[in-house]
Amino acid sequence: MDRLYAAVAAMIDPVKEWHDGRLLAAPSLYEQLCDLVERARRRGDGGRVGASSRSPAWWPALDLKIELDDEVRTWHPQGASTVKRLREVAAAKWRPQDCDTLDEKSARLEAWAVKIGELVDPPPRKYVKAACPACGVKTVYRQNDVGESVRVPALQLIPDEGCTCLACTHTWPPEHYLLLCKVLGFDTPEGVTL
Repeated sequence: MDRLYAAVAAMIDPVKEWHDGRLLAAPSLYEQLCDLVERARRRGDGGRVGASSRSPAWWPALDLKIELDDEVRTWHPQGASTVKRLREVAAAKWRPQDCDTLDEKSARLEAWAVKIGELVDPPPRKYVKAACPACGVKTVYRQNDVGESVRVPALQLIPDEGCTCLACTHTWPPEHYLLLCKVLGFDTPEGVTL
């Protein structure tokens, strides 16, 4: 039950962070998601500066909001809004035999919180223009934010997470970056040896 309370609170309570010795509050994750969708709708550019195509909304944010709203509505049909429905779910009387249901709902809310965080503050992504050492693929086609198929390098690097091949999904964790650099034939940083 505590996990569900925490997951609901993480979704609908204001986000609190320490900054320069002061506790600051930002809108809840759900409000931030709604704001992303609304700003993209008002701008009409897909939510991106210099967008290649015009679209009515930033599709990943809109898709996530629709998914979240629809699923929460199935959990608790009464309620005027997703926030009120989530409050009702957290306040409901649960039985010991509901543990699996509680875990499923908590896991869904936690996963949505991660996705919202990635939309609000996406991790920096870089691409390595080299063939994947595991499968040999150099480029792949992926859908961009507006659903267009675009060609990108197969090796995607997220500094804190690792380098992943988008073709075969082989991943090199950050501690293997120097080895990957050597395998790809790139020069290692000066003064660094393997």
